[in-house]
Amino acid sequence: MTPYQSTALGCRLAALAATGSGVWAWAQEEWVPLACLGWSAVVLVLIGGRCQSAHLTVRATHERARRAARTDPAVLACTPVPCCSVWRHTDGALHDPACTHPAAASHSYRLDPGTAAAFEDITAHFDDRSPA
Repeated sequence: MTPYQSTALGCRLAALAATGSGVWAWAQEEWVPLACLGWSAVVLVLIGGRCQSAHLTVRATHERARRAARTDPAVLACTPVPCCSVWRHTDGALHDPACTHPAAASHSYRLDPGTAAAFEDITAHFDDRSPA
């Protein structure tokens, strides 16, 4: 359990307590405490979600490091590590080492030299306003 996961759990339990207190405030027709408790519950759930996301990122980073320690360095040097869907559209280049979504970036799309040259011809004058 990472510190992020324990913080996420604490935030979610506090949000549950705030929701329960909000139900009690609603039953007593106490509207100001109800608004404050409701707002607190929403904020705590959002913070808990962010902490859970950070926990998953830490776990994925540790898993990647564990696999890297078991893999041959020569294989690692030639195998790009996918991070997200942007990775697919950047010809295998990493755009952010903190991003970890390997399922979304399982394929690398590389252009052969002829197609790459045609693509460069098309995009060379992309911002020109000329008709041809």
